[in-house]
Amino acid sequence: MLAAMVDFSDIGPMGSAIDQALIKKIERGELLINHGILHGRYMETAFNLIRANDLIWYYVVNNYLEGKNPKPFDVLYWTNDNTNLPAGMYVYYMKKMILENKLSKKNELTLNKVPIDVSLISAPPFIVGFCEDHISPAKTVFETLKLFGGENQFLLGMSRHVMG
Repeated sequence: MLAAMVDFSDIGPMGSAIDQALIKKIERGELLINHGILHGRYMETAFNLIRANDLIWYYVVNNYLEGKNPKPFDVLYWTNDNTNLPAGMYVYYMKKMILENKLSKKNELTLNKVPIDVSLISAPPFIVGFCEDHISPAKTVFETLKLFGGENQFLLGMSRHVMG
């Protein structure tokens, strides 16, 4: 699992972007395009706002105000390649998994009428977290170890979410 959370008890800076008000906006259709699709740029904007100094203001100052051309950087192109998501799936994910943290609780989350208990997973997980990750905080990613049964491994990398 690469920079992935199963336990959302502490979602770090992302908590300032995800709340009941955002879910209600999506449910009312305020952020939707093409019949129930949430445009990927909204998720991109939320992640950028979490680290606004690095991901927004740096470019405003250097590119817009100072007229400098941005240096080619492949990761920036990758982060701008966002994905549109079905709004129903996204609302379910935000409500049930992030805000209610049901995936981390035995049999609390149900998918296709099947209760989910990650402690029953028999394959030993290899979990990677990154110490400067603003989307999946390393401390929260580490908590995943406690949810799985049996042997597991955790690796802490020295990078941020995308660079990792």
